[in-house]
Amino acid sequence: AGKDPQRKGGMARVLAHKVMGLEPVGETPCMVFMPGFPDDERSFDGLAKQFESEYSILVASWPGYSESEAGTVPRWGYGFEEVVEMLRATVVARFGESKKVVVVGHDWGSFATMLYVNRFPETVEKFVTLDVGIYGLKDLSLKSGLVDLAYKGALAWAFVLGALGLQLVGVMVIALFPWSLIGPCPHETAVPPRARAWFRRPDLSLCYPYFALFKGLFTNTLDLVRFPAVPTLFLYGTNKRIMFHSPAFLRKLDQAANGSKHQALPCGHFVQAQLPSQVAAAMADFLKP
Repeated sequence: AGKDPQRKGGMARVLAHKVMGLEPVGETPCMVFMPGFPDDERSFDGLAKQFESEYSILVASWPGYSESEAGTVPRWGYGFEEVVEMLRATVVARFGESKKVVVVGHDWGSFATMLYVNRFPETVEKFVTLDVGIYGLKDLSLKSGLVDLAYKGALAWAFVLGALGLQLVGVMVIALFPWSLIGPCPHETAVPPRARAWFRRPDLSLCYPYFALFKGLFTNTLDLVRFPAVPTLFLYGTNKRIMFHSPAFLRKLDQAANGSKHQALPCGHFVQAQLPSQVAAAMADFLKP
């Protein structure tokens, strides 16, 4: 076996990313964004620019998702813990070990950043999660549960087929899946460029979070997220076939005595692309000292 591709000299490597806004010097507040599947560092362009005048901003991509890293995903992808380690290395490289940052995640980026907040709460000022909270199959209706399992299972299976060299079959799985009938998000009015391009020409290797999910479930090794210990803002779209959070998650936000809150928005899954100004306004209000 060769050296772990995500490591350099025994340390987790830095993720592909871009920086925006102010330089991270002195007391300058810092903000970290993490997109989801199948998105890259351009996901938050319309949102992050609204904080450029006040924050030093870092927007990271999942390993292999950035166009600059096309074709670099290992055969069986990355585990969630590896991604969290790489995100930490990226944050430290830009902002240092002890700087407290605002963390913002969307989709699988919400899952990864929630794991990050769970592991490094002392380094997080506040947490914003977009459209994905905490939920399990038991929190969904039978119909919603079937939708959730169907699309996630299809993407995980497509990844396995790709890893086995059956690229065409995997692409057919995605192409023939009835997204308009049982897809989770059939009403998206705006989608970031990388995600839009992926559905036109799927790169099966980017489906590895779904494979990691089922692998973790079947082997009882999945690192489940815990409710964040820091002030948390949850913004979610209502125009979807299923919700990616449970009522219990909303109740915990209501009950938290640290300023945590949630807000529903009249849009689909990609809230940052569809309502960037409303998301920015809600974030700005939440981030006030």
